[in-house]
Amino acid sequence: NREGTLSENLPDDPKQAFGITRRAIDWMQQKTRSDRPFYLQVSHYATHLGYQSRPETTEKFGAMEPGERHDNRRYAAMLWDMDAAIGRLLDAVDRLGLSENTYIIYTADNGTYPTDDPGNINGPVRGHKASLWEGGVRVPFIVTGPGITAGAISHAPVIGYDILPTVCDLAGLPAKELPSRVEGGSLAPILQGKNNQVERRHDELFFHWPHYQHAKRSFPHSTIVRSGWKLHYWWETGTVSLYRLEDDLDESEELSESHGRRARAMRLDLLGYLNDIDAQLPAGNPAFDPKEDPAGWRWGRDVSAAPPPSELPVRSRFELSAGDELSGLRAPQIADHSLTIEAEVSAEGDGVILAQGGRNLGYSLFIQDGMASLATKIHGKMSVISAPEPLPAGRRRIVARIERGGNLILRIDGKEVASGQSPGLIPSQPIDQLQVGRDGRSQVGPYKGPNVFKGEINRLVIRLPDAENDPA
Repeated sequence: NREGTLSENLPDDPKQAFGITRRAIDWMQQKTRSDRPFYLQVSHYATHLGYQSRPETTEKFGAMEPGERHDNRRYAAMLWDMDAAIGRLLDAVDRLGLSENTYIIYTADNGTYPTDDPGNINGPVRGHKASLWEGGVRVPFIVTGPGITAGAISHAPVIGYDILPTVCDLAGLPAKELPSRVEGGSLAPILQGKNNQVERRHDELFFHWPHYQHAKRSFPHSTIVRSGWKLHYWWETGTVSLYRLEDDLDESEELSESHGRRARAMRLDLLGYLNDIDAQLPAGNPAFDPKEDPAGWRWGRDVSAAPPPSELPVRSRFELSAGDELSGLRAPQIADHSLTIEAEVSAEGDGVILAQGGRNLGYSLFIQDGMASLATKIHGKMSVISAPEPLPAGRRRIVARIERGGNLILRIDGKEVASGQSPGLIPSQPIDQLQVGRDGRSQVGPYKGPNVFKGEINRLVIRLPDAENDPA
């Protein structure tokens, strides 16, 4: 329906903004009468092209002087009418007596359409819809509701998939009870002023666009955002671009050469994440002919496909230290591999020595009730073996093995102290990162997080004996 731009909308319902609002209010009234909680999503056609507005709004903005940057009167009129429609919805929330127990989230799905029209640009940020530049992914995010201080501002990075855990948390369902495939974190602590960060399985934000949209001048790329830094991975060439968003919101100063170590680490984590979630990846077209390129705006770019993450080498040995956190391809790629953990520790109490994975898949080596223990999780089923006696005082060598066939073995100072059976090897790579000295996210073992290790980790090595492409 041409994104809501129907001639029969006019003159009173441009872009169906008021009709959408009326139906939403009617539905809210039904739920209010039945005294039932509800979740309502209202998705407007405005501000998609083409332009529509009520006659009086069109006249109002037609008489205005253009601004220094924005001079698109028709777009401004369309936006004004959408705002008026949203205002009617907010008035209905008050009228129905819902304000004291209702949260309202206002956001958008992406940046604007690429155009030279100065009234429809995203400046000062770079890019537009169908791109992963900030102009394509940075959108408004406003929340009002009980316990939220009026006018409060948070600069914590949030993302659309945080909304589900947030709604569940506010409704009384803890985020930890959501399925492991839900990647977001609850914003409730931020909204309630308790802290200014979101706890997710990944500290980074990931965006993936494995497509072409020639009309919007976009091509396949993926990005990772970490601690104010943003890295783009360009699938056509296998190259990267690195920017520091805190100083360079328009992504104009490329820093991958001057910050090569950071760029390499972020690239590995990005590709590792895409591999972890089995993301759809672009593939090279062997029949590609630059002379017939429908996206001629690329001016002869090299379109040779970059190697997918699955073709990157698998490391077979990892030396780790207390406090290490590894994700993506920096973490051991344990899927369908046997595993040996060699740890030299001086325990002063309980806690997790090493954990990789979460509620669904993974393993952990930990001390509980003084006993060294090894746990695995395969499709949510936990298997645990533990030493029969508390770990003796002093520096001790613990070796834990997960063998092909699912055998679990635990040795202390060269002596086998426990053995058992799990369903098999861990079948796929866990999404949750590897952590040394704690398990602060989705716990792998029969303990509560963050479960920090009480003692010293003097040496920690992980080996994947049957890993391919062993670089050692």
